Amino acid sequence: MKLTLSGWTLASSSEIGLVVATTGHVSVYIDGSNLTSNKNIGWDIPQDPTGTLALEHAYLQNLTLSEAQALTWSRWGHLGISYDDALGMRYFAF
Repeated sequence: MKLTLSGWTLASSSEIGLVVATTGHVSVYIDGSNLTSNKNIGWDIPQDPTGTLALEHAYLQNLTLSEAQALTWSRWGHLGISYDDALGMRYFAF
């Protein structure tokens, strides 16, 4: 999204390409935060994402796929979203 005088609008692919180098990353910690948990589920997302984030395509840290599929929302902890810009700077949105 980009902010214009009339409010938030969709950014074009070329505008996104000026800011986002290749992909972004979504990460969620299970049973705590990045300071208290060693369980993590993460996904790489393209510059122009569509669709859903399937567990079958996630990076699982200290969790099996069946354990991840059985999780309830109450166990989901710290969620982070990051991307690298065209100059290599990493940005985080929490």
